[in-house]
Amino acid sequence: LKKAILWGSVIPVIIYSFFALAVIGVTGISTTEIATIGLGKVLGKGMVLFGNVFAIFAMMTSFLVVGLGQKSVFYYDYKMSNFLSWLFTFSIPLVALLLGMRGFTKNMALVGAVSEGLVGVMVITMYWRAKRLGDRSPEFSFMSLKGSQIAGSIIILILIGGIVYTLISV
Repeated sequence: LKKAILWGSVIPVIIYSFFALAVIGVTGISTTEIATIGLGKVLGKGMVLFGNVFAIFAMMTSFLVVGLGQKSVFYYDYKMSNFLSWLFTFSIPLVALLLGMRGFTKNMALVGAVSEGLVGVMVITMYWRAKRLGDRSPEFSFMSLKGSQIAGSIIILILIGGIVYTLISV
């Protein structure tokens, strides 16, 4: 399992790095915020079509996996109804769209900061609950419950600060 997690993290980093270097290598100082637009200017409209279809599938699959994982956390860990779990999972991107946010990078910043900030808070609170209520001795323990509450509280404040900053700046 450790090797699977390691390679499951390393392989995407290598692929993303290769893609970023390839885009910079092809477009040079004309690199755009959205890679497929810059590639299309250099390589033609076929590249725009291919790149955007690929990008849609890449974003759709990652959104689906992250969304299903987040929905499961709400449903199984926080005992929310199936409807509320789906609602909380998909409300952040939907609200951003309904509020008129159309810029891709601004949307990514907003949705990423809010959803991943909340996921971070949920992971910390789940850790505390498992430490407090769990009857199983863990294979690895980072610190005592008191120490983890202090460190976790600081991290939660940082995460909430990041969410608030992003909401104000976007």
